[in-house]
Amino acid sequence: MIYEYWLANTGRFTPVQINKLLKVAGSPQEVYRMRKEQIQKICLWSEDVYEEYQREKKSWNLLGRWEEFKKLKMGFLTILQKEYPAVLKEIYDPPYALYYYGNLELLKRQKIAIVGARRCSDYGAKTARVLAHGLAHRGNCIVSGMAEGIDAYAHAGALEGVGKTIAVLGCGVNVCYPAKNRALYKAMKEQGLIISEYGPGVQPVAWHFPMRNRIISGLSEKVIVVEAKEKSGSLITADAALDQGKDVYAVPGRLLDPLSKGCNELIRQGAGIISDADAFLSQYNACVLELGEAINSSLSQDEMKVYQSLDYYPKRIENIIEEAAMDYRQVLVAVSSLIAKGCARESFKNQYIRV
Repeated sequence: MIYEYWLANTGRFTPVQINKLLKVAGSPQEVYRMRKEQIQKICLWSEDVYEEYQREKKSWNLLGRWEEFKKLKMGFLTILQKEYPAVLKEIYDPPYALYYYGNLELLKRQKIAIVGARRCSDYGAKTARVLAHGLAHRGNCIVSGMAEGIDAYAHAGALEGVGKTIAVLGCGVNVCYPAKNRALYKAMKEQGLIISEYGPGVQPVAWHFPMRNRIISGLSEKVIVVEAKEKSGSLITADAALDQGKDVYAVPGRLLDPLSKGCNELIRQGAGIISDADAFLSQYNACVLELGEAINSSLSQDEMKVYQSLDYYPKRIENIIEEAAMDYRQVLVAVSSLIAKGCARESFKNQYIRV
């Protein structure tokens, strides 16, 4: 695997170039030995670029680098191995190598991607968690990018559903990004699978994320978008999925909400609509979390009335009073109790949302 590891880490070749080089040379070792004329013809390199590549190659300690990598106890898989997911080979620019932590067997399962906004609403977070929980509970593996927001809620929902989930990172798999997801990262190493085409220690940079999105869609049979702004990375995943011939679904949102513009535009262009979670999940014999599973089953009658009048968008206390048919004092006591129980929170002064 020494030459395989070298080819994955030179940083000089794109995935498309590597696949072309392998078709001509036959193996990573033969790519390492390729003549200048062959490489320049395939990669369309100038003299300066080729000379720089040669200097880097000479400085690369083949055995030393491989031994250092083995100390990390990290998985390494190339497109030449039988364990490499066949579905990923079908995309235009499949990654030559995948680094991983966790259960590689999850790549053999039916996979559905759930992606969306980093700065999502409470409604979006709840929707992602419920969909992921229901799908994972029936044996589907949830794929996402472990980013803040919808991605993280989708992974968490899958794990809560005693299901499995795969995270595709835009950095090395031994780099937890964002740092606030450390607990989720740890849980996924133990119960799921974390993969990346980027080598050990590679830090996240902006252009990595659009690149990793093709892997999220490439692994998945369907892609679900839950909240996305007009120009969102989630829409890149959706576009990649369409290019790959995958089904794309979107959760519709309010017309004036910026977080809904991306999803509503996908629907306008013909994406599947998830307007009823139960109806969508019924295709997979899955059920939406019942209310009693999501909140404390010991709520009082007043607390339940107030909870049912809340939404995942901020609602003024006067509207809650009207809908719950209760007086100001009763609502205030019930809301305070719901907040203490983790079932609601105050988003703005005298405006509350369901959690």
